[in-house]
Amino acid sequence: MRGLNLTAILLSLISFASCTPFVPFTALHMQMVGGTPPDRLQNLQFYISDEIRLRREIGYQERYVEDATHTIRVEDRRQILEIRIPRHTPGVLSRVAGDTLYVRFEGPPGDPGREIPFTKRPRNVYLTDEPEDFIYQLRPERLPFYLMYGGNLSEVCFSTEKTEVSRENVDMYAGKGDHVKRHYYMKTLYPVLMVRPVRQTSDVERAHRTLPGQRLTVPEEATPVAPSSGPATF
Repeated sequence: MRGLNLTAILLSLISFASCTPFVPFTALHMQMVGGTPPDRLQNLQFYISDEIRLRREIGYQERYVEDATHTIRVEDRRQILEIRIPRHTPGVLSRVAGDTLYVRFEGPPGDPGREIPFTKRPRNVYLTDEPEDFIYQLRPERLPFYLMYGGNLSEVCFSTEKTEVSRENVDMYAGKGDHVKRHYYMKTLYPVLMVRPVRQTSDVERAHRTLPGQRLTVPEEATPVAPSSGPATF
C-alpha cells in the first residue's frame, strides 16, 4: 500500500510539472527586460492565450461550351483558405512600433509580411497607472477585422466562449457587440500575448568579522628634568 501511495505521488508531481503555466505579458515585464530597443525582447518566448484563424476566400468563374448540350455553361467556384494559430502557439518578436508588438509564428526573421500585431491596452475597463495592469492584445475596434498576412488580405476570426449569466444580469455582463441569447452570451476571446512566469531567485551571502574593540590608554607620567649646572648669572 505504501508503494502505491508513493507511485501516486510521483505521478501527480509529473502531471503537475507537465502543465506549463502562462501569464499575460504586461508593461511591467516590458520594464524588466528594458523595453526598447527590443534586443532582449527578441530573445523572449511569447505565446498566445487563444486561437487565431486567418481566413480568405478565392472566387473565380469558369465559362465553357458544354459538349453534351452544346450550350454555354458558367460555373462559379469558391475556395476558402484558412490559417490556424492554435492556443499557446509559441511566437517570437519581429519588431516594435510604438505601443504595438509585432509577433511572428512562422517564416524567417526578416519577413515582415507574416506578423500579428498586439497592442498595449488596459487589462480592465478601470484605468490605472500600474504597469502590471496593461497587457498586449489583438483586439480590433470593430468586426469583421482584416489583416495583411503573407501578401494577402485575410479576415481574422476569433474564438468564442459561451458564458452563462442570470436573467437579471444579462445587460450587465453583455458588452456591446456580444451576441446575447436567453441566459448566456457568446463572448469573443481576443488573444493576449503570454509568457512563462518570472523565475525569481534569492541568493544571500553572509560575511562577518569580529571586532576586538578599543580601550582607553593611560598616558605615561612626565619625567622631571634635573636643573642645569652652568654658571650662575646675576
